[in-house]
Amino acid sequence: MQIINSIVTWLNFKRLYQIDLFKKFPFDAQREVIFGLVDKAKKTEFGEKYDFKSIDSIQKFQERIPVHTYEEIKPYIDRLLKGEQNVLWPSEIKWFAKSSGTTNDKSKFIPVSRETLEDAHFRGGKDILAIYTNNYPETNLFKGKGLTLGGSHQINKINNESFYGDLSAILIENLPFWTYFIKTPSQEIALLSEWEEKMEKITVGAGRVDWVEPKGEGFRTPLQYDKVADREKVELQLDHYLSRGYLRRVSLDERIWMSPLLPIKKDNGDLRFVNDYRCINAHFSKRGIEQIDVERTLRGLDHQWKYYMK
Repeated sequence: MQIINSIVTWLNFKRLYQIDLFKKFPFDAQREVIFGLVDKAKKTEFGEKYDFKSIDSIQKFQERIPVHTYEEIKPYIDRLLKGEQNVLWPSEIKWFAKSSGTTNDKSKFIPVSRETLEDAHFRGGKDILAIYTNNYPETNLFKGKGLTLGGSHQINKINNESFYGDLSAILIENLPFWTYFIKTPSQEIALLSEWEEKMEKITVGAGRVDWVEPKGEGFRTPLQYDKVADREKVELQLDHYLSRGYLRRVSLDERIWMSPLLPIKKDNGDLRFVNDYRCINAHFSKRGIEQIDVERTLRGLDHQWKYYMK
């Protein structure tokens, strides 16, 4: 692992130097970025409308280009969705990130260029990797694989040559080839639209994979289990609790007292049910009901008592 870490650090030596300069001269770095973008987009329809080629100061940029709402810029995006190019950006736009509806309950389509992917999203990931391996040269990060999950995407029905979907799905679809050696599951599984189907295939098809977390500590995947057998075990345990009166079924009128009951699998394969009392505690708080303070209760007991917990 030390050799791989050294190679990664060596390959990113120049970038680490640039990052150090960004920290020392943040204004200059941001100025270089914004005027680079303005210069590149000066021959687009949007750039010619606001005369990008004559913008040579932050003040001119602020005065020349008004703040746009999504509704105001939407006509440009609609044209991009139909296949027009060189509208907002000079390079080809064929990917659109679909956001959740926040305005008029309608989803937004955000154009995603190759430069956005390479210089922002992927560059950010590479920078994190470079900084981390530089700070922790002994890391085991490359010893295993990272779990990658994303949304889904589909072909745009307006234009068969463009696609839209979750941003995470767009990133996975366009990841560099070398990332496939350090991530799992496969792209086909990661981009499934049905979440339950996706999790089923991950748990069944992942096999015994060594995963790594950011600090590089290796661990075995917790996803290896027989879902059918576990479901049957949960149902049997619940039936047992119900028959003993530990649990009872409640009507919808009593739902304010409901709390999530989570089955946790112990090392020996048995199940332990953990109750999330936050729902009940929140209800108590709203009604001004004092909650039990365990520490205060213990202090109030006779000190000759001995306490045991199994």
